[in-house]
Amino acid sequence: MPTSSAGTYAFANVSAGLYRVEIEQAGFKRFTQQNVEVQVDVTTRVDATLQVGNVSESVVVTTEAPPLQTTARPWGQPSVCEKLRAYLSVEET
Repeated sequence: MPTSSAGTYAFANVSAGLYRVEIEQAGFKRFTQQNVEVQVDVTTRVDATLQVGNVSESVVVTTEAPPLQTTARPWGQPSVCEKLRAYLSVEET
């Protein structure tokens, strides 16, 4: 939706509920406001400030699981593999 020369915008006849407002313009970072509550017969205002940047910029958050400990048991007991090796070596003798 285009804005006025003053940078304002208005939507008419919007149903009550929760909305996400996203504003983007070439050469600026996208502005997003989550959980904007619109009520019946109440004007809802969202003030946005656009920061210089690329619209295509994004933030990706990733995480990795810690490496699986397969050799030593932290509490000093042998692992199942170690017990099996010990059992098999006793049976072979």
